Amino acid sequence: SEIKGFKTIQTEISSKQKNLKTLHQLFVKEHVNYTNDPATPSGRTLFLLNLPVDATQQDIKKFFGSAGKVLTVDFKSSNSHKLNSSINKSTTPTEKALRHLFQPNDSTQFNVPGNFALVVFLEEEGLKKVFKWGNKVQKWELQRLETNQIGLNFFKKQYQEERVDMDKLTVFVNEYISELEKHKAKQEKIQLKSSNEPDEDGFVTVSYTNSNKGASNDGITVKAFKADEVIEVKKKEQSSFYRFQTRENKRDQLAQLRSKFEEDKKKIANMKAKRQFKPY
Repeated sequence: SEIKGFKTIQTEISSKQKNLKTLHQLFVKEHVNYTNDPATPSGRTLFLLNLPVDATQQDIKKFFGSAGKVLTVDFKSSNSHKLNSSINKSTTPTEKALRHLFQPNDSTQFNVPGNFALVVFLEEEGLKKVFKWGNKVQKWELQRLETNQIGLNFFKKQYQEERVDMDKLTVFVNEYISELEKHKAKQEKIQLKSSNEPDEDGFVTVSYTNSNKGASNDGITVKAFKADEVIEVKKKEQSSFYRFQTRENKRDQLAQLRSKFEEDKKKIANMKAKRQFKPY
């Protein structure tokens, strides 16, 4: 049978560890190589959907090996593809150095629903034989995983593998800081050498360092002038010289305060008059 361009393969899954048999459907079609990727050649690559969650590469190789020699089995998923593409976009030396620290080690990966695989045969005849299976039920014996590789134990192991190894991280940080200090010392030597040499016009840039952290890149020390100091200077400049001027200034300030007080009283009276809710 066929569903939306996919042919269905009926399988009967069994295992050596447990005397159980399960019917399972696989959905397959020929992979279309739009990008001309040599790893997935046209006519020899099978696109496979609805994998058993605990199926491994060896299980799939063994199952399709009855149709023809299988070269590679590559598990894919939309989420992992996005993650890998974002990681591979890292271009800076730091990102490239960190990449191996944050990528989990190779381990058994369960295939959540929606994941797929690409099966590459050695010859085109292998792909053709798969499509000739039709509705015949194919026997499939999975190599079941040990109990410490499934369930909660599996996710514990996966969590531990995804954590960054602290020893490796410490070594990386120490090396990075060491390289940074070397680079900084090298830049200082270059700057010191260039500061003592005349430029094209014959001028020599004089530079020096002091406790004030205000030196610019060209060696000229600039101390920031605080806004508070400017205000203080202005106040001193505008201060009254004679006593009568001081008394007049104080009288004017009191008059302004009285005037503001009367205005506020009027505003409060108007607010009380306009207030609709009058509790008393």
